[in-house]
Order: sequence, then C-alpha cells, then structure tokens
Amino acid sequence: MSGPVFTAVQVAAITTPLSVAVNAGAGSGKTRVLTERIISSLERGVPPGQIIAVTFTDQAAAELRGRVRRRVEECAAAEPEVWRSRHAALAGLRIGTIHGLCGQIARAHPAESGAGMAFEILDANDEQLWRRTHLSTVLASLPPDVVAAVPGPLRGPGLDALFQDPARAHDALKRALDTAPDGDLSRALHPIYRHVQAEFEMLRTAQGVASFADLETWAARALQHQEVRAYEWARCAHLLLDEAQDTSRAQWADILQPLVAGGATLTVVGDVQQSIYAFRGADFAVFGDAVAAVRARGGLVLDMAESFRSAPAVVAAINTASAHLMPGPGPRRPSATASRPLRAGRTDAAVEAPVEVHVVRGEERQARETAAARVIAAQLQAQLGRPVHDRVLGGVRPARYADMAVLLRARTHLDDLERALHEAGVPYAVHGGRGLYQRPEVVDAMMLLCAVADPTDDVALAATLRGPCGQWTDAALLGLAALRQPGQSLWHALCGSADAAHRRAVRRLRYWRRAAGLHGAARVLWLADRATGMSAQHAAQPDGARRTANLRRFSGLLREWAQAGRRDLRQVAEYLCNLTDMAAAAGEAASPVADAVQVMTVHAAKGREFPVVVVTGLLPTAMPDVPVRFDPQFGLLLRPPQGATPRWTAALLGAREREQSEHERTIYVALTRAEERVIVVLAPRTGKDAARGLQNVLDAFPNTCPQEYAAQLVPPGTPLPLSGQGGRLVLPVRPGPGAALPGRLPVTALAEYARCPLAFRFHRLEGYLPLAWNDHPATPRGQTGGRTVGSAVHRALEAGYSADTLPARFGKLTAADRLDVQDLLRQLDAPAIRQLREGTWAREVPFALPLGRVTLDGIVDAVDPAAGTVIDYKTDQNVQPEQHLLQLAVYAAQFHSRQAGLVYLRHGQVHWFGADELQAGMQQVQALVHRMVALDLAPTPSPAVCGHCVYRGVCPSTTE
Repeated sequence: MSGPVFTAVQVAAITTPLSVAVNAGAGSGKTRVLTERIISSLERGVPPGQIIAVTFTDQAAAELRGRVRRRVEECAAAEPEVWRSRHAALAGLRIGTIHGLCGQIARAHPAESGAGMAFEILDANDEQLWRRTHLSTVLASLPPDVVAAVPGPLRGPGLDALFQDPARAHDALKRALDTAPDGDLSRALHPIYRHVQAEFEMLRTAQGVASFADLETWAARALQHQEVRAYEWARCAHLLLDEAQDTSRAQWADILQPLVAGGATLTVVGDVQQSIYAFRGADFAVFGDAVAAVRARGGLVLDMAESFRSAPAVVAAINTASAHLMPGPGPRRPSATASRPLRAGRTDAAVEAPVEVHVVRGEERQARETAAARVIAAQLQAQLGRPVHDRVLGGVRPARYADMAVLLRARTHLDDLERALHEAGVPYAVHGGRGLYQRPEVVDAMMLLCAVADPTDDVALAATLRGPCGQWTDAALLGLAALRQPGQSLWHALCGSADAAHRRAVRRLRYWRRAAGLHGAARVLWLADRATGMSAQHAAQPDGARRTANLRRFSGLLREWAQAGRRDLRQVAEYLCNLTDMAAAAGEAASPVADAVQVMTVHAAKGREFPVVVVTGLLPTAMPDVPVRFDPQFGLLLRPPQGATPRWTAALLGAREREQSEHERTIYVALTRAEERVIVVLAPRTGKDAARGLQNVLDAFPNTCPQEYAAQLVPPGTPLPLSGQGGRLVLPVRPGPGAALPGRLPVTALAEYARCPLAFRFHRLEGYLPLAWNDHPATPRGQTGGRTVGSAVHRALEAGYSADTLPARFGKLTAADRLDVQDLLRQLDAPAIRQLREGTWAREVPFALPLGRVTLDGIVDAVDPAAGTVIDYKTDQNVQPEQHLLQLAVYAAQFHSRQAGLVYLRHGQVHWFGADELQAGMQQVQALVHRMVALDLAPTPSPAVCGHCVYRGVCPSTTE
C-alpha cells in the first residue's frame, strides 16, 4: 500500500482480507480507508465488477468514485503491467447509493421484482405530484363507507407517511393490527392503504415511472427468489457499506443482508453518534446488527477515534461538550447515545479561542431571531483575516469567506439570516432546500409563464405587468382595473383599451404566446428577457449575481422538463402552480461568487468540513404537532379526533425522548464539522424551561465566557469597505441562451454537431424544442417502442434468456414488441454474433470522458476489458457504420479498447472498427470538440441535411 501514512488501525481496516466493521469517529479518515480498502481488494484479485460500495448520498458516491479512480491511475503509473487490466475494468465497479443499487437489481430482474422492462425514477416533487394526481381517482373505486371511516384531515397525511416509506409502513401496519383496539383509526386506514398501494403499483408499472421507495420494494421482492439471490451472489464478492448508522431496518434486513448471504466479504463503516436521519427511517441500531454480522463471520471490529479534521483544541472542546450533552442510554432515555471521545490526530499549533458563545436575549421572538442573525453576520466579518490552517499549503493563511459555514438546525429563520447577511454585505450561498421557487426573480419568471399560458389569470397578469417585464406603477395597474366591466378579467380590459401602453402589452403577450406554441417555456423567457431586459433588472440589484444564476438555473429546469415531455406551456404553468401549492423543495443555483459563506442545515453538512463553523439552533425546540406517528411499540398511530388516548400519549412521550436523542446527536455532528473554530449563537426563549435548556448548553462549554446581547440593541450590519487593491466590481450578466458551451455533452452530440453545427446550437446551446412536422408523424409506438425493445434485448443478453423463454420472463411487452424482441434474439445465433457470447462482458456501463473544457458522457452497451473490446447494439433498419464511428471511437478511448463492434441485430452481422480506424475517429472527435469550444457554429445546409431537420422552421439557412 503506497501513498499517505496511515495509522495502525487504518492499515488493519484496509489490508485485512476478512470482513471488517469500523466504528469511525468524525474526521477519522473513513473515506480514505474505504478508498484504500477497495484498492486492496483489487490487489487481491477481486474483479471490479464484483465490488459494491453503498454510500448515503450521490455526492459521497461521486467523491469515493473519484478517489478510487485517482488511486488506480497512480497505481497504474507505478506498475503499468500489473494494473493495466484493472484500470480498464474499473468501469464495472459499482459505487452508489442504496437506491442506485436497488435500481440495478430491479432492472436486472424485471419479472421477479415487478418493476417492468423500463421505468423513469420520479424525484420527490414529481412523485408527490403524481400521488396527488391519482389519489382521488383510486379512492373513488373504494366503497364510500370504507373511505369515510378515516377523516379527511387524517387520511391524506396518513397515506403520505405510509407511501414515503413502504417498508416501514408494512411493519407499522402489522404492529397496529396486533395492538390497536377495535375501531382504531389505524385499523380503518389499513384497507385503504392496501387498495391504493396495489392500484398505484399497477399505474406506475403501466406508465413506466417509479419512486425511490418503489426501488427498495422491488429489490427486496426480487431478492426473495432463490435464483435472483444466486445471480446476485455471483456478482458480489465484496460489499462496502458507508454511514451504516443511517441505514433503515428494511434496507439492511431485506436488501443488504441477502446480498452478502452468499459469502461476500462485508465492510461496514459507521458512527452511532452521527445518526441524524431518523425522520427518513434510519435506525442507528442497524450499525450494531452489522457489527454483529461481521463478528459472526470471524471478521475484525475496529475503532477509529483519531480526528485528522479538527485542531487539537477543537477536539478537546468537542469532547467536553459531547460528554455533557450526550449522557448515554438509561431507564428514561433508551435511545440516547453515549459520547465517545475523539483523539486529536493533528499536531499543528494550538488555535486561539477555538470556541466562542454568543447569547441574544429578548422578550419578543422575532426581535431575538433578527438580532441573532445580525450577530452571526458580524462574527463572520470578524473572522476575515484570522489565521486558519491550510492542508494544501501546509501552513497558516488568513481566513476568507469561503472558509466559513453557517449550520442551521432547521430553515425556520433562514429569511432573517439572509437579510442580515445582505445588510452586512457578506456573500453567501444557500445549499439545497426550498429556496428556488420562493426567490423573487424566479417568482417573476413563473408569473410571466402563467400569464402567457392563461392571460385571464388576473393574479399572474397583474404580477407580470407590475414586475420587470411590464414595469407598471400601482397607479397604472389600478387604472387598468377600473376599465373592467363586471365579470371581466384584466386581460379583457387590456384588449379593449385604446391606450398605447395597453396595446403594447397585448402585442407582447400575444407574441410570446405564439412563440410558446412553437418553442416552449424556456424560449418565452428568453424572448421576454430580450424585449424587456428582465435579467438585467434583476442583475442590477445588490444580490444581482445570485439572481442571475437562479434565472439561469430555472431556465435550465424548463429545458429539462421539455426534454422529459412537459413541453406545452399550459402543462408547465399547471406544474408550477402545483409545485407552489406543495411548497416544493428545489435548491438554488450554485453561488456565482467563489468566496462566499456556505449556509446549510446540519443534515446537509454531513460529510463536509470547514475551518470556521457558526452553529445556531442548539437549544431544544418544541416538537412539531403531526397527525401521524410511527411508534416502535404500537406501529402506525393517527391522532384521535376526540382527544389524546393512552396509546397516543405514550407514543408522544416516546417520540419526545427519541427527538431529544436525535437533537443531541445533531449537535455533535454540527460541532465536528469545524477544523479551526466553532462559533455558537443562541437566542433562548423566555421562561424557566428555556432557561434550563440554555444553561445546559452553556455548561457544555465551561472554558468559554459567553458574550451577551440585548436583542433591541443589536444594529444591522454594514458592509466592510472595499480594499481597493487593484480589483474591480464585475456584474456577471449573461446576455442570453447560447452564450456558453455546456461543460458536459452526451456522446451523441458529436454526430449532431458534425451533421450541422447550427442545429447543434439550436438544441444544445439555445434549448429550442424540436418541431414535429406533418411529413414525419410521431406515434407512441415510434417514440417508445425502440427503447422498450432495446431494453428487453439488453436484459435478455445479460440474463441469458432465449427467444423461447422470453414471453414468460417479459410478460409486460406488447404483442408486437414481443415478436420483435424474439426475432432479434434469434439473430444472436447468427454466426457473426454468436462469438460475442464468450468473454467477460460488463453491460450498460456509464462513463464520462474529459476532453479539455468538454466532458462527453454516455452508457456503453458492453465492454470486455480482457479482450480490449467494446460493442454497441443497433436495431437500425439500415447498416450505416460510418454514422457511428465517432461514438465508438469515444467508447474505445474511454475503455482503452483495441477494437469496437457495431452489432446490427436485424441483419445478424457485426461491423468491426480496428485500432487505426478508432484512432482516426478519435482525431475527428478532438477536432470537433476544438471547434465546439471555439463556438464555430456556422450552418452546413444541404438537401440531405435540411430535409429531415427538426429546426428547419426556425433556421434562416434551410435548403430544401
């Protein structure tokens, strides 16, 4: 093992061939250990395709994947002969979230899982909207007395809670049926849920959509079959589980345990002190079960308690605070976690004042929160220039805003904080959350789209006229309203007016409405911006850079929705209204300012670290009054309409105890994000209980003298003066679509650019929607049949199905598609194709190939690293291999392949590209990318190119 120096415990965790459980304290280097553990497995000869690493988030998966790739490249540079094949096979390594793993299992076993042949995963917002859309129809098929047995205010929240976690719902309903008395509402909800669940599953399968919860259900269902488990055991030699304490009981028992039951090596990493996702179904006891599973296999259980993140003084403060705040389990605190002290792994100089505590006192809640936000802003300003340790430099440097983070327990008072940071001129970026659709610039854009979709919507039209696209005064708007006749809308009054300003507004709205019919919502925003300077007006505001970035992000979302089928402006407007009604969450754009304070919840900060951390929300708060609870003893409970019952009261007490334990662990996670300094800001409520809670937190920092403020005396912050050291203010206003080449492009974009750069510009840079022409009708069969047939063929190849066994295995195919797939499978016995069944193939392998400023990504159908071969299956009617050379050249370059084949299934033949052709193709690819980066977008019109172009209706260079 080469590279950085490791501790003896880390070396043992990395190198042992046995299963291992690692109790990894905050900052103890668990990601490095997981990376090296994977490298060690590769060195022992474990094929990359048989290594599975499960992380908690996509971000953690991307980080681990990148680290492994870099280490393999380092090893390959040092020992090229030994590592060449391992490097080429690295694409088969499976690193992702539990839902990514479940999706792979569901797709590999569509019949056993019930997932169907192809499905699209809905995000949280779309899945909630999907349920809302179909729930009333499904409930209508039940007898009215069954539905009415549960009151409406409890029925909706109860079903939502169950559908968000079907695995936990199954256990909760079973416990409720076992313990609830007759007449209990949980019993009445049971038949409703079962009916809706069955109907929803049929609907989602028919529509080809799935939620994240469905993925878990499908994977667990598939793994109940012995033949599925045997298949997966052959593909899993080593399973690594990160953040085991945040895994749910069902994920461990129904998915992960069955996967390793075939004898796979098991590596689990966790820390019970950092278990803060109970609201998502996480059960910290799962880590204990995983440790027991490792012991039962004769594996090692190791303790990594050395923190390489925090300075020694910060580690000492964290240990003192956690020992006080985390008392451990007891008779009245069964879910409490005992603190486990960290050891300082850093040896740099001591940090001056590692912890500061600031207390804001006041009688009025809003005044306290406003003052606390101002104190935070002032403390951030005070940190500028203070020394922080830089690991890259290996020394000390002055702190900047990018070194700082504000961690929130919840987003309840985020508006106060943003206002205070804005007053003080502190640049900041808010991570994740609900922010985008509530931002004023996005609200203006949404109102515009709603007004164009339906001008008779008075609220949307008034907002558009009053906003940056109209710039009307209140007096002008009142004057228009006075022109209305009884029952008329503002739009009718506007159309009937002879006023020049009114006529101009009508012309604009009608023009944008016509444009929407051709090009969609993103184009309407662009036209409105060009006509009114909407984005420039937002850019001129004090937070203009942030507003401009958010408008770009919103426009990008509109294009994504269009590509997903939500093209009609009326559909978009209705969708936006639904998102607003649901208070849908959507993160804002990344901060356009590099040197900015990061604002996020403690949950979002998990896995991150910052030199300076400001923590707020450490005081206990009232537990939210929810109508539905999952209780370990009673299962599902609905709040009794007639008042609290003994069961509800007992469940409430248990929930409060678990909430308190989770709060203590959340404090620990927040404190352990800090490298150099922790700044605690408290705004306690008044009263004896609040005073006791405040004193408890203050006692956790005995070596710190709190600084106190009277809320009414804390003034708003003022921006720090500019340094004037040769810098200048820059307003990063983007002039509109087409200003920049995307950093990532699908590999298919190469052929698109080679065919006509102007069409490429319309599609990739400006977001024009393809137009449907009458001479090229699009049918549902044409749109989906090819994808369904291709998916079925790929699954059949991977599972070894034949044309004869296909109907039983793929019963959800239409009759026409089934016959088509059978014919294609019979072609697999053609002499030219039969030989491809030999070899060690990795199928459906995603990749990303950087080429300068552009990264090309895609999914290759099959790779045989040992033979140095990639292949791509085609169901084309015509054999035209030259059209696919660029695509195959990229595949070969990514996987270091010496040959690439196009398998034409309809013709029973394979066209092979040799090394020279692939090299020549790659030279063409690099030349095309160079032209793309130079924004060489001149059209190449010709009858052959323009005759079938979907943009010929908007292209000035069309030649027919």
